Amino acid sequence: MKDCRTAVNLPSRSQSHRLPTETDAVPGAGIEHSQMMRLVALAVCTALLMATPLVPGEAVRDGQGILIIAGWFVLFGCWVGAGLLQSRMRIRWRWIDTAVLLFFVIFSISTVMVHGEGNVRYAINTMWSWSSMGVLYFGLRQWVCSPQSMRAVCAAMLAVSVCLSAHGLHQYFVKLPELRRSYEADKRGVLDEVGIHEALNSAVVREFEDRLRSKEPLATFALTNSLAGFLTPWLVIAVAVLVGGFRGSPSWLHTLVTAAVLIVVLCCLVLTKSRAAYIACGMAVCLLALVIGHYGKRVAWHRVLVGGGVLGVIVTGAIVTRGLDWRVVTESVKTLQYRLEYWEATLGVISARPVWGCGPGNFQQHYAAHKLPQASETIADPHNFLLEVWAISGTMGLVSLAVVGGSLGALWRCQFKESRQGVSADAHLDAEPLWWVYAGCALMPLVVLAASVLFGSLPDPSLLWIGMPIGAVALVLQYRWIQRGNLDLKWIAIAGFALLMNLLAAGGIGFSGVAQNAWVLLAFVVNQLDLRLPWELGRKQQLAMSLVVLFVGGLFWQSMYRPVTQFQPFMLAAEYHRQKGNEQQAIRSLKRAAQIDPLSVLPWRLLANLYQRTKDAKAMENAIAQTLLRDPQSHALHHQMAELWLRDGRPERAMPLLQTAVKLYPASGINHAQLAWVCQLTGNVMTAQNHASIAIQLDTLNPHVEQKLEHQVLIGLRGRRVDDARAMMQRLSKPPLPDSSFRVPVGIGRNEDREALLTQSQLSRYGVLPMAAVAIGGAAGLERFQPFGDGLRVDL
Repeated sequence: MKDCRTAVNLPSRSQSHRLPTETDAVPGAGIEHSQMMRLVALAVCTALLMATPLVPGEAVRDGQGILIIAGWFVLFGCWVGAGLLQSRMRIRWRWIDTAVLLFFVIFSISTVMVHGEGNVRYAINTMWSWSSMGVLYFGLRQWVCSPQSMRAVCAAMLAVSVCLSAHGLHQYFVKLPELRRSYEADKRGVLDEVGIHEALNSAVVREFEDRLRSKEPLATFALTNSLAGFLTPWLVIAVAVLVGGFRGSPSWLHTLVTAAVLIVVLCCLVLTKSRAAYIACGMAVCLLALVIGHYGKRVAWHRVLVGGGVLGVIVTGAIVTRGLDWRVVTESVKTLQYRLEYWEATLGVISARPVWGCGPGNFQQHYAAHKLPQASETIADPHNFLLEVWAISGTMGLVSLAVVGGSLGALWRCQFKESRQGVSADAHLDAEPLWWVYAGCALMPLVVLAASVLFGSLPDPSLLWIGMPIGAVALVLQYRWIQRGNLDLKWIAIAGFALLMNLLAAGGIGFSGVAQNAWVLLAFVVNQLDLRLPWELGRKQQLAMSLVVLFVGGLFWQSMYRPVTQFQPFMLAAEYHRQKGNEQQAIRSLKRAAQIDPLSVLPWRLLANLYQRTKDAKAMENAIAQTLLRDPQSHALHHQMAELWLRDGRPERAMPLLQTAVKLYPASGINHAQLAWVCQLTGNVMTAQNHASIAIQLDTLNPHVEQKLEHQVLIGLRGRRVDDARAMMQRLSKPPLPDSSFRVPVGIGRNEDREALLTQSQLSRYGVLPMAAVAIGGAAGLERFQPFGDGLRVDL
């Protein structure tokens, strides 16, 4: 009978020209210095891998997770430095590694293209986050080479999966119900506690309430799809390990522990309601069945029945607790429609910048210009990893990613040309120490704590006292599998396939907690396929590599680490002083933050708000200009800065900002409505009517109740609010009455009418208005003006 492992054990033909492994040394001779460095690197690597999904990382463009990003660069730099000091350095390198390096180089070039056209700080932070994934990949290529070390890393990630799943289940059954009860008892207090200071009827509060009513677990992620994306590949690995983790009959302890891990992860995954994850896992399990059957390993029928029964119990329990309902099925078509709308608009972003893309961290700003009126939201990523790479790094980035895939296929085909039979290669690996994986597990909580504290938060107590202990126990009990278990190459490939299938429909490749799974699995596959000797670098090559690492490290320090880490304490101090009512001290902290990080838009935006509250018009004007200079493509910032001018009683300064906001986001009903209201306040009647009509048409096309204009608020002079924006737009879109009491100067009509025609013409390109409607507002609009002395009267 064939062994169900194919590539974990090296073929005898290749063993003859592979370097002896570190574990070939005689145990009594001690561990060489080079091996000790490798084991230390593996311990730190394990800690970083385990900590990444445990630290909230969706706000990567703001610098979240920077300590973990820095950890990868420091670790790799120390490994290169140690090799340089020893005057002996070996690296594993194939064409696929060159392709991966090319991909990250092109990705970095797309960041440079953002200068002058987008938010440079967002681009730099996102670029370094992606680059850390490249360092992760190259590090694993050098350090995790033996089957035993691969199983150890997989066991560590399975422990993280069960940790996050237990944390998510605690959220579902305990924390979220308590939070909902607390919110109903004291809404304002809960909102202040989570940092939301807007009015109770604001859109921000409604969004928070929608998320609060949602029952899906999130764990440490901001989206359930991200949690499901992380769990998907490790659920597949857990199924494979449960079925074929050992040759012959596995021990009852191994079966019990793996089954428990699988059940906990499966429970959490079911509650996420991620249809993409369901389909990806289903496809992966079918492929696993084919692979295991191909190698002649039969799965007992009673195990299949038990597995089906457990799945049925989990689904039934989710339905009983109302964590799962028929809407998961009935709303599938609607979800697919949303995805198609996202992808159609994303193609517009790509067509606008086809070569180098819109740049990392800037997709959302550019997406707004192409968003369809009926689309549900202004998304931060396209919910498809191929479109995301294409949109942010252009065709060059997509082609380089395709080269990576082609190189992997060529490497796979090359190594599987000949029939390969497994040999018992684990016998000489038993001497390899395993303390590094447990040392990494012990170091991981410190990394999580430090990364969280930097951004003014602490890890959730349930994560520390429930999730982490359960994960640690699972890792300890996997010791025997790490030592002598099976981990087939095709299992890893199938887990990677499941992850990519999920990313094709749900996205999330830009989030480190999800993306690192792809690079880990890719490194494992390449390591098992790469049977050549490592390259022995000469002295000059070692110096060149060290200089490159120093240059990249210095660039990271200067462009991200120093400004973000030194900037953050001043931002936290400014928020503290603002809450205490000490506005002048808050302004001083924000000015210092702006000096430390001249690329960041955040301190200037907050300064503009504070200057408006302190009635410093000149300083507010400068702060608004500096804000928009640093993020010129953000329609939301233009809208917010326009509101500051309105609160300051200067609608004529707000109008050009709102016009830009409409240009950047032409399918936004509230942008058109706010512009119409400001035009009315300044006496631009024709423009007000035209934008009011457009706002009503966009509102009619938008099927989402929470986004309807009747739930939106308009800001007027001195901050006066109009709660029902649609009612006001319906009033403004009507012709003015001759007995109106609001007087405006004569002569405004024609120029503003031409401006409205241009706006309508632009909207007609997106299908918002028929071309015939562009003619509205010409001579017919001018006939609505009635002379009244030296001015005109319009209806308010």
